[in-house]
Order: sequence, then C-alpha cells, then structure tokens
Amino acid sequence: METLLTAGQVLDDPSWTREALQISSRVVARAGRIGDFAITFRHGFRSPNLFMGAAGVGYELLRVAYPDDLPAVLLLT
Repeated sequence: METLLTAGQVLDDPSWTREALQISSRVVARAGRIGDFAITFRHGFRSPNLFMGAAGVGYELLRVAYPDDLPAVLLLT
C-alpha cells in the first residue's frame, strides 16, 4: 500500500492513491471476517512492532486515510 500511496503523491496521480485505498479496504474487510489482521509469526508469536506488526498495520491504515497528515516512515530523513 505504501508504494502505491507514495507514487500517487509524488506523481500526482490519483489512480495510485485509489488503488491503495482499495487494497486497504480489502485488508480491513478480511480482518473483519477472520477477526484478526493475520500478522502472527512462527509458534503463535504476535509482534507489536512498527515494521511487521500491529503498530505497522495501524499506522499504514491511518496513513492511507490521512496521507497528507502522516509521513511515509521509510522516507523520513
């Protein structure tokens, strides 16, 4: 999602942003169906971290909802 969202912003092309929104909608719908975001690793370990865990999922969904208010973390300098 982040690549599509950033491409939409940098290239000023709303089609990329729409695609990111569609994917995020599918992610949320799937989580609603199964009751989880399916981010469990080996042996049932659930990571809370930003890059591969619950915090990252939450941040990215917020970023898709508010792209002008939240930065792309990997592009921060």
